[in-house]
Amino acid sequence: MKRLCGFLLLCFLVACQPSEEDKISKIIQSQSSDFEKLQSISEILFHGELKEFHFTDSPSSNTPNSIVEILHGGSSGLTFLDQMSYKIASKRNITNIALQLFYFISKIHQSDLRLSLSKPFYIQNEPNADSILQEFEIYRVYWSFSDYKLWLNEYPNYNPKEKNIPLTKDFPPLDDFEKKAKIELDEFYRVELK
Repeated sequence: MKRLCGFLLLCFLVACQPSEEDKISKIIQSQSSDFEKLQSISEILFHGELKEFHFTDSPSSNTPNSIVEILHGGSSGLTFLDQMSYKIASKRNITNIALQLFYFISKIHQSDLRLSLSKPFYIQNEPNADSILQEFEIYRVYWSFSDYKLWLNEYPNYNPKEKNIPLTKDFPPLDDFEKKAKIELDEFYRVELK
């Protein structure tokens, strides 16, 4: 009986946890600065993989909009995909996160978005033991807010919080948004899968 009560209590506590979207809605409605709101939203969406966050609110002549710049990546170099599938799945995942970010960012600010993926690599024959595992930026991509608005006109009913997105198969909403990206760095070739 005690186990059953403990299990029911645990289920109740889990069920009462605010959803990701509820947390983000509270952040958007808060009195925090735009920087704090955008950073907090990014921390939620990247689930512990956010490494650096920058928000440039003052546009320059080169960039008419503000820019949200994010560096993210896991702490593991492990994957169970082959090299081409890994690249496709990583790019698809970044595109999906970009759409989620734009969805929430647009409620606060009309900002452009630059996302970077870093990956830990094992350096063979490294004499310094502390340098055996190093992180490198392997992919950087940029979307303007106008890219997002154009895409949104094509897919007004797309749900950016969709959980069942195929990461290695064609999926027109993500494929079309990925095509609007300006790729600034692509070094997926450095990821050797053995």
